[in-house]
Amino acid sequence: SAFRSAFALRELSTNWHQDRVGDVHSSVLTHLLRDLFAGGNVMGCVMMCVRQFQHAVSRAALDLLACLGAMSTNPVTLDQRLAGYARAQRAELLQCREALAMAQQATGGNQGPEDGLVELRSLEKRLLDEEMARVKAVDQARQASASLEGMKEKYKHAVTKQAETQKQMI
Repeated sequence: SAFRSAFALRELSTNWHQDRVGDVHSSVLTHLLRDLFAGGNVMGCVMMCVRQFQHAVSRAALDLLACLGAMSTNPVTLDQRLAGYARAQRAELLQCREALAMAQQATGGNQGPEDGLVELRSLEKRLLDEEMARVKAVDQARQASASLEGMKEKYKHAVTKQAETQKQMI
């Protein structure tokens, strides 16, 4: 599980010795990162999400990051597969930045947070108005259906009454 992997990673980072790699087979995450721990000059990027009003969780994440930052390994030869992966990641990041810049240009430039909030509020208002219109339409349809049923009953009663009157006349 994710918690088991996080705890195993924390245990591995707090008990780190540069000369030997700890037990990397205790969880899936540490097993996947075994090349990072044994690789020497391999660099890793860790991203943790902190949570507002959950200080204990945020502090534990920051402590884990501090333990991971203190880890160092012995240098080994450069693996071109990993260097190629890093170059590919860098190229993809640059492409994303260019696409973002082009999208911002196409929409008329950078919008500030205030413009975004105004647009968000207008979209929420439109959504609320459409939802209210839908509720009203459903209510009107329900009322029309009830009225139609009443008219059907009245028509049925009138036809029955007319048939009885014709029978009495015959």
